[in-house]
Amino acid sequence: MTTEFVDDVIIKDYRVENDFRVKANFRTTQEEITKFCKEDLLYITNRNSFRRFASEAEKNKAKSMTDLLLDWGQNQDGTEELIELFGTKVFDTPKPEKLLSNIIKSCTKEGDIVLDFFMGSATTQAVAHKMNRQYIGIEQMD
Repeated sequence: MTTEFVDDVIIKDYRVENDFRVKANFRTTQEEITKFCKEDLLYITNRNSFRRFASEAEKNKAKSMTDLLLDWGQNQDGTEELIELFGTKVFDTPKPEKLLSNIIKSCTKEGDIVLDFFMGSATTQAVAHKMNRQYIGIEQMD
């Protein structure tokens, strides 16, 4: 995730001393971010992105897959992408491009080969192509 700091950030003894504005793709509201700051749960990494410590209550609570993947695209996104492209839902279980993009980005670099063992709608190949990766679908290996 990229983070753009609109204002200068003044840090003293590892703590932010001033209010500042930031642009990023957050899934939390400003109110939650302010609350995390007051509870000393939010910090800025060396790469200028935000990370949050878990609160005591959260440490004892199991995470669901939904919590982990909220920023990675959801099935509804895949359906919306199909409807936008074809005017109707032409596949039963479309994968969202954002999910595939994040998976490919997390484990490959430009020029790497992406292999799709279950090539159906070719969404994986389309995303790999957009990301300048080579791609192989299982049908091509017969």
